[in-house]
Amino acid sequence: MIMKFMGKRKSIKRRTKRERVESLLKNYTEIFTILGLEKKLLFPKGTIHKFLKYDRKLSDNRIDTIDKLINKIIEDYEREYEEDIINKS
Repeated sequence: MIMKFMGKRKSIKRRTKRERVESLLKNYTEIFTILGLEKKLLFPKGTIHKFLKYDRKLSDNRIDTIDKLINKIIEDYEREYEEDIINKS
């Protein structure tokens, strides 16, 4: 993606899936129950906790699994929102 800023072209770097997932986990730790998230994803106990507390890297497979769950949550929310709008009409 390229934007023009003050007559100059500036490239905007897209964040990777890993960057998005890691950022979400770090920024919203107060919202998520880490143990509940690990159970839902069928991860060994402490996997996400070790990432958050000790900066241990999550495997690409685990990043993909978390990303799929996040997308599913968003899609379910949007679908229910759209159904509510249709039902109110």
